[in-house]
Amino acid sequence: MEDYPAEARRFWGSPNDPFSNPIGSTFVQGLEGILEGLRQGAEISRLAALLDPIIHVRAIQDLSPSEALAFVLDLKGIIREEWKREKKGEAIGEELWQMECQIDRLSLLAFDQYVRCRRKVHEIELRELRGRIFGPRENRRP
Repeated sequence: MEDYPAEARRFWGSPNDPFSNPIGSTFVQGLEGILEGLRQGAEISRLAALLDPIIHVRAIQDLSPSEALAFVLDLKGIIREEWKREKKGEAIGEELWQMECQIDRLSLLAFDQYVRCRRKVHEIELRELRGRIFGPRENRRP
């Protein structure tokens, strides 16, 4: 949420109603699902499916790729903080290492999805530009 202006953070930070705040709701539901999935050792495909709607939103916003996707790697810090709080001094073990490896794989999948979304946005923009320059397809000669 730090990528957004303060007004947007206040609005998106309290997603009580998915109809009045679909973006905030998408982010919260996706991130909560991902964190829970990481704890449960979910398959990467399930985690990627939860991430997909968030990436779609981030890909159309005015953010650099690194800004749009940094939150995926930030999950490592969240997981470590929860680990410290829940495990109270226990050594970092195999379980945490596995979660961090999943986050690394998830970040690569997020990048792939982001690129696909950006490509689609550019295709739409190009189609609209062509339509403005050349007119609708039905008015063009074959």
